[in-house]
Amino acid sequence: MASVCRKYVLFLPLFLLVHSLHAQQRDSLYFKIRDSFGSNILLSSLRKEGKKLQADHSVFYSLVVLYGMESYSNELTAREKHSLATLKHAFRQQLTKYRNPQRPRTINFWPTEPRQQFPGNDRWGRNTRRHIPDDADDNVYMRMLYSGSADPWFDSLLVSNVNGQKRWARNLPASLRDEAVYSTWLGDKMPVEIDICVLSNILLYRNHIGQPYNHYDSLSAAYIRKNYRSARYKTTARELSPQYIRYATILYHVARFLASEPGFDPKGKDADYLISELNNQLSQTDDKLTRIILASSLLRIGWEDPGIPYTIAELGSSRYSFFYANAGSVFPRPLNLIISGIERYRMPYFCFGHNYFLAWEYEVLKKRKASE
Repeated sequence: MASVCRKYVLFLPLFLLVHSLHAQQRDSLYFKIRDSFGSNILLSSLRKEGKKLQADHSVFYSLVVLYGMESYSNELTAREKHSLATLKHAFRQQLTKYRNPQRPRTINFWPTEPRQQFPGNDRWGRNTRRHIPDDADDNVYMRMLYSGSADPWFDSLLVSNVNGQKRWARNLPASLRDEAVYSTWLGDKMPVEIDICVLSNILLYRNHIGQPYNHYDSLSAAYIRKNYRSARYKTTARELSPQYIRYATILYHVARFLASEPGFDPKGKDADYLISELNNQLSQTDDKLTRIILASSLLRIGWEDPGIPYTIAELGSSRYSFFYANAGSVFPRPLNLIISGIERYRMPYFCFGHNYFLAWEYEVLKKRKASE
């Protein structure tokens, strides 16, 4: 017994040192995130069109990061909680600039008052035929950030845009086109588009508000489970998720959605396959942010931390793209694959504030796992 006690006493300083270093890293990342919200309380991002980088003022990344931090509210420090509450309050005022003038309960990806689509690209910005309607992603993130209760009006809007209600999706192989699942777009202007990451976010929202699945929720959940594994192939990933594209990002969304389901079993078959695939992808990439989101996904579904070393400087210089504005997605197959294969029309977004968030999230999940 005495020898065991001596062993723990010897290792205690090392444990405390490691814990202190992790806490310092998390604090540094948190301040980086906070400071990335400029005076306009909006995360800046860059949109790449061919070889040109355009400054963008989409609301998307701000919503993703603020919701992400809010989702860990039980694990925030007092300082983090206070700062997040301040950011949320100020950001809510910014959302009025993105509100749909004809339908004030939804917001757009880009500002609507005044309308500013494709900032930096005057030709596309002036062409109203290219302007996008409201999308499901931004609107479910907004609701999860500011409300924990059901919104029957919004739920009806989602259902009214289900594939097949007005027309059928054309961005998928024939075998998947008649699936009655949710569409990316909340309007008549764009073709129906099915994106497996957007579906995952819609179901994350449904689980967030604690509503039992309706018919279309169940069909969407089954669609995700049945098809996400095929996204390991590059061309199929562009079909299954035209707005996110990367397989690691698809796995991140699927893991987050599955872990949100009531009764999720970390030892069940859903988790078994994901763990295998996440570890497999980790072994195939050296990209820091890709490794971080894969590691976070493993931790989220109950697996051990694979231990991803990184520096804050690496996060600030990474060109990892979490999201794409894929102009090819509006075309039917196979044109969508041809056009989205052209660099100019497959526009990756870069957001350093979101990079810092992904690493901060990894630190939070590591601490959660260590405390189990």
